[in-house]
Amino acid sequence: MMENMGHKAWGVFGEDTEISLVETAKSDSYNVYDKRIERANSELSKLILQQTMTIDDGSSRSQSETHLDVFENLITSLCEQVRDTVNTQLIPRMVRLGFPVQGYHLEWDDPENYTADQKIRILELLLANYKVPASYINDTYGIPVEEKEEQPSLMHNQAGRPFFD
Repeated sequence: MMENMGHKAWGVFGEDTEISLVETAKSDSYNVYDKRIERANSELSKLILQQTMTIDDGSSRSQSETHLDVFENLITSLCEQVRDTVNTQLIPRMVRLGFPVQGYHLEWDDPENYTADQKIRILELLLANYKVPASYINDTYGIPVEEKEEQPSLMHNQAGRPFFD
């Protein structure tokens, strides 16, 4: 009988042992599982992110800003660790295995570190070749702009110059 019970649960007990299976009268037994999931998530946050406030809760702005700084420092540190591992271990092993990656290295392309001149050049390239939504300029540069109206094109000669100056 014990062999056929539940998930093959069974045991060996003395003859005078009484076993009773009692169901709970509470209807919130699901909380046992929910609380385990919550605990696992919060502990993983602490283990991996080394803090909880930016992900799990944000009770005050000043505290959450401090936790965000910790989180950003952690991300920077992890990125540096990945970069160093790729450059000192992965790429040399790939070279030894015959992959054509000699002289290559991994560096993060962090747009926040672009100089003003680099940002201007990137924006010029984007505007010259693509239709850039106003929201991109608003979000990236904090400058409120609106889409400009299309100007009627002037007639051009075969050399690409307008007929009239």
